[in-house]
Parts: sequence; structure tokens; C-alpha cells
Amino acid sequence: MKEICYMHVRVLEEPELFAKAMSLVSAERREKVQKLKNQMPARLSLAVGILLVFAMEKCGLGDRRDDIKYQVHGKPYLECSDFYFSLSHSGEYAVCVFGDMPLGADIQKIKETLPTHTKKILSEEETAYLNSMSEQERRKAFYQIWARKESLIKWDGRGLRIPLHTISCVKDGQMIEQINFEGKRLFFGDWDIPEYAFSLCSEKEFQIDEITEVTTKILTKY
Repeated sequence: MKEICYMHVRVLEEPELFAKAMSLVSAERREKVQKLKNQMPARLSLAVGILLVFAMEKCGLGDRRDDIKYQVHGKPYLECSDFYFSLSHSGEYAVCVFGDMPLGADIQKIKETLPTHTKKILSEEETAYLNSMSEQERRKAFYQIWARKESLIKWDGRGLRIPLHTISCVKDGQMIEQINFEGKRLFFGDWDIPEYAFSLCSEKEFQIDEITEVTTKILTKY
């Protein structure tokens, strides 16, 4: 079972809804949001917090929102539970993917320009794949690759300690849906959001049971 819940952060532009969301998230999340001086980063941080609350409520775990722990490299988890989740935000969207198995998810806003230095990010096959494309195609494909690698990092939990250029999401000139990583077969799944790249990584083939947008209407029901 895997589900996606997401939010466009314009929902939190209304002061009353921002305050309500702050009252619902964990004390730790409130502290993180309060430390952010700029409005957009604060809304994005609060959005992933409220999405996690929504996911936990849906799974009957609403009373455990303050029980989130962190592994040694920072991966969040709920102790003594088979509830797994991954949080991400970029641009104006926040996403929470949750299910009953370890997973990682990432969303990336497709920008007008690509990073100048990509040798530590891309494999040789990926670089050749991107160089064969038009500029517009290259931008989309790069962020698809980047989202996949970030989702793998979040699944794994060791962060950027994994040398990304040694992982290739391209084989024989095509983007692939599964890779072998340290003795395990991992599957990637995409979800189409205009102007964004999204990836989910898990040990089972990509299947989303439900996608929910957390809107103003939903938030006001809490």
C-alpha cells in the first residue's frame, strides 16, 4: 500500500489557515517553522508537517504526531510502527508519500537552467543521455534523474554519503524503472505534475492506491 498526499502552499497564505496548521503539527515542526524568516520556506516546511499529520490521521496514528524519531543520518521514522513515510517540497508544492513498506520520495521544480557542475551527480551514461537531447527535453530529464536519486537517498537513509555518480538511472540510452543497488532491486515510479519532476523509490513495483490533495476545504475540517 502506498498513498500520496500533496499541497500547493498557496493554501497557507491565509493567516487563519497558517495559524490553524501550526496548531496541528508537532511541537518540533512548529519550532522549525518559527525559525524560518522567509514566508515561502516557512509555508513549505509547515505544509510537509501538516501533510504528515494528515497521513498519520488517515492511518489511525493521529495521537502519535510527537513521536517521530530520526535515524543517525536524519531519516525520520515512527518508532514501533509499520507506518513508513517520506516528505519533500520544491517550488510551491509539498508532498508526503506513506505506506506499509520503506520508501523514499522526492519532488523537484524543473528550473530554466541546470547546475553547472554535475560530475558528482550524473553517471557517464546519464550525461550522454542528456547530451543527446534538445535543451527543453534535457531540463525535464535532468530533474527526473535528480528526483530519482533523491528518492533513493531518502529510501536508503544515509543521505549524500552515497556517491550519486555511481548510480545510473539510464541504461542503453533509456531511462530505466528499476536498478540493482547494493544487492537489492529498487523500483522507481513517476507521478506527473506540470513543471515538476517526482519520483518514488521502493523495493516493490510502483503502485499508488490513492492520491489526495490537501486543500483549504480539507484543512478547515480539522
